[in-house]
Amino acid sequence: MTIDLDYIEHLAENHEGVDVEFKETTGQLNRGMETLCGMFNGSGGVVVFGVSNKGKIIGQEIGDKTTREIGEAINKFDPAVDIQPIYVPVDNSDKYAIVFRTDGLESDKPYMWDGKPYRRHDSVTSVMPREKFIRLHELQRGLKYKWENEVNQNLTIDDLDEQLIHNVIQSAVRRGRLSNDALNDTVPIALSRLNLTKDGAVCNSAAVLFGKVFSDYPQCRLRLARFKGASKQYFIDNQQHEGNIFELVDAAMAFFFKHLNLSGTTHNRLYREDNLEIPYDALREAVVNAYCHMRWGYEIATVGIAIYDDCIVIENAGRFPVRISPNTLMRKEEEDRKNTSMPPNPVIANVMYLAGLIEHWGRGLSMMARQCEGAGLPAPEFYCDGTIVKITFMRPKNTVDVSSSANSSASNSASDSTSNSTSNSTSDGTSRGSAAASLTKEGRTIKMSILKLIGIIGEDWLSLHDILGIMRLTSRFSFTKTYLKPAISAGLVALENPDSTNAPNQRYGLTLKGKALYYERLYNENDVQNDLQRIKVDPQTDLEGQNDLQIVEDGPQKHAVIRAIKENNGISRAELARIAGCSESTIKRRMKEWNIAWLGHPKTGHWVFVKDIQ
Repeated sequence: MTIDLDYIEHLAENHEGVDVEFKETTGQLNRGMETLCGMFNGSGGVVVFGVSNKGKIIGQEIGDKTTREIGEAINKFDPAVDIQPIYVPVDNSDKYAIVFRTDGLESDKPYMWDGKPYRRHDSVTSVMPREKFIRLHELQRGLKYKWENEVNQNLTIDDLDEQLIHNVIQSAVRRGRLSNDALNDTVPIALSRLNLTKDGAVCNSAAVLFGKVFSDYPQCRLRLARFKGASKQYFIDNQQHEGNIFELVDAAMAFFFKHLNLSGTTHNRLYREDNLEIPYDALREAVVNAYCHMRWGYEIATVGIAIYDDCIVIENAGRFPVRISPNTLMRKEEEDRKNTSMPPNPVIANVMYLAGLIEHWGRGLSMMARQCEGAGLPAPEFYCDGTIVKITFMRPKNTVDVSSSANSSASNSASDSTSNSTSNSTSDGTSRGSAAASLTKEGRTIKMSILKLIGIIGEDWLSLHDILGIMRLTSRFSFTKTYLKPAISAGLVALENPDSTNAPNQRYGLTLKGKALYYERLYNENDVQNDLQRIKVDPQTDLEGQNDLQIVEDGPQKHAVIRAIKENNGISRAELARIAGCSESTIKRRMKEWNIAWLGHPKTGHWVFVKDIQ
């Protein structure tokens, strides 16, 4: 297109707009360059000096000072731009109109002028908000510039949870999401396979997924609160957890089970179905999405969960895709059956998918809506201001406040009057009470073998072969008799295919009741003190026929740990903590108390009983 006087007259006839800006002289050069920067960051446009706001072409004289100032102004663009002014002579005058034109197709967006990014809206130029600048930067720079792919030089592979990495690889192989070759990976190779390292250096994504220390990652915190009433005026419970993504998701689910109602309905007096007052899968999907889509680059960004009497609010620092509302996403998922998943952290999201935290791509919003509507609740509501995303689940109107009674019953579970006060019956055969409180009384009679099985299955679905391998057992008959059948009879473990109990591909997972017990034990700070009261140890369940009375008297936690060490003296501390149902720091302290020590190199050594080497 020829830039001449006719072209300028045509522009002047149509007045200023989003892609046209007039300045009378280069005395307004700075404002003109800001507008040009906004056009670079947008869809292009034209800035003309020598035209009044009313569209009259007046021109201006061009001298050395003017050309020097223009050159200096052009040099203030970052990244540098390849643009030169076009001087158009004005008829019957020694003056010129100065034209700058861009098509907006430059590849180095976002641009800044004099240290600030600008945007164009209608005929107005303004500083670009930080949110839009970051979004445009990510869009143009692509994956390699994302926060999750940046290397943290202060971290090494030794700072990561090796056992958790292996667990994720094994889980992905069981689900058919990785090939069997991955089972032979060393930790460095596994991290490389998951795109969590660059040239052997650990990326931020590896730290938030598998880290053990989070001094560099204040984002790895979870804020949990149970408020009294419908405002933030009074706390019933207030917690903060620090950990990697897997630990934080578990902490969130444990908090839900502690403060929400677990109702059971008996259908035709044949079987009982337990349900959380807000569907479990919907809550878990919301928490997982919060971490999958969180803007990890913001150090002040943390996920928060607030439970009120009438609703639950889950918030995180993030955003929805540009110009797409949550309702539109849900409609696309339902009607078009399209994959609407556009995670801003694709590497983190992929590992969460491999591990089973994410089951299906791009179906989460519609699944949450269907789950809530199936439970007679409204679909969750979404709010986004460009920086924070909030999802609100409405609680049932007849919700019973279980937070206080749950805490009371947990500390007085031996009292019949207390246990009776934490449940309420309705005429339709439904019993209601907090998940944590309802299991406290029942947990006293659950055998250690069942609790161990619950801890191994967790959120997974495992085949008999998988469970035997994890537990290092060989006898299917003994395992089925000692572990599996009692757990199924207690309503804690379910079959994936109940219509075909002997199916060769049969898998086993926890019922909602089993998950409630799993999370309650996982995050109960008083597990060690309560174990003797809550667990009935049956020496006859020992597969080796051993009956060490001293071990039983010392507590079932010690009993389980010693059994595990006898079976495998090279077992990791993390695995022992999982078997015992406590944290690694707790198991470390207990090992000293029980005079059990690690002998040899951290990687190749083994556990010994101190009395055996004295």
